Amino acid sequence: MRLSRRAALAALALGLTGLPALAQMPWRRGREPQKLAVPSMIVLDAHEDTLRRVLDRGDQLGERLADGQGDIAAWRAGGVNAVWFAAWVNPTKYRGEAATQRALRLLGALRDQARMYPQHIALCDTAAEVRAAVRDGRIAALAAVEGGIAINNDLSLIARFRDLGVRRMNLTWKGNLDWAGSSQPLPSGALPYSPNKGLSDFGREVVREMNRVGMVVDLSHCSDQTFFDTLAVSSRPVIVSHSNARALADHPRNVTDDMLRALRDNRGVIGVNFYREYLKPRSVRGRLLTPTVETVLDHIDHIVRVTGGTDYVGIGSDWDGDIQPALGLETAAQMPALLAGLERRGYSADDIRKIAGENFLRVLEASESPVP
Repeated sequence: MRLSRRAALAALALGLTGLPALAQMPWRRGREPQKLAVPSMIVLDAHEDTLRRVLDRGDQLGERLADGQGDIAAWRAGGVNAVWFAAWVNPTKYRGEAATQRALRLLGALRDQARMYPQHIALCDTAAEVRAAVRDGRIAALAAVEGGIAINNDLSLIARFRDLGVRRMNLTWKGNLDWAGSSQPLPSGALPYSPNKGLSDFGREVVREMNRVGMVVDLSHCSDQTFFDTLAVSSRPVIVSHSNARALADHPRNVTDDMLRALRDNRGVIGVNFYREYLKPRSVRGRLLTPTVETVLDHIDHIVRVTGGTDYVGIGSDWDGDIQPALGLETAAQMPALLAGLERRGYSADDIRKIAGENFLRVLEASESPVP
């Protein structure tokens, strides 16, 4: 079968075999996706909120739903072979012990899906396990907790979550915690908020304990002060899993150039977010344009320029997080558009591999050895 030029570019960027068959595959609700040939590149999406659909609506990852942005079919079609699933705890609904239990239930939903689709999903704890799963033709699943409210001010819960396979935790979501400041208030005002709040002494202990047990610190959603306070404490590389460049889109969820340079010095990684609100419309001749895949590429270009290389940027789509994604990146099936765009802009094959997943795997691996 002859491939279109667009499909051929996607195949080249992803290094996939069997792409023509993908284009013809008739995904339907309830039909189990086929296992594909092993891709030659790890494509890791560092932030997807799909678990709440599974837990709250009873969606199955083997089903293709019209309003879902990530599932087995979409990941297969887009060549996404590693997903860092967020167990997001909404502090408007869950606080105290209820927040802890909410996170545990979401993590349980991920384990249930891995048991339901063992030929497609492999729960992973290390970078080596991610690589092994991909070599086996399965989608590597990593677990994360989004929102430090889930530890309920109890340091011992960090080790408990780590024992359950959690490899990273966002210190905050919206609204300040007792021990860490957020980049945004809760719309409901359910938690107090001051934009300049950083880490408390207990917050510093949280970071140290995460370093100790091998849980990556995630600073997306954190205030600028929390960001810098964390870098002053952490002995490990940190990540900003799903944020963009504030120089291009002036939003508190994004990071400044100074923050990008500090992240580089920490050997950390930022994952570009596909949410239009964090990309902002571009103005051409006074006319506002809806963000597209090209806007996402602009953010990657900016991060590379500021940090001086391709070692510090990855992908953190925020799919299934109640977002309206950039045009051309509405679902995981469209990931090839981003990778083909990187090639079109002159990034080498090695650079694309780093951005697609190797940078995040480097940070994951750096948290696996004992703290010096």
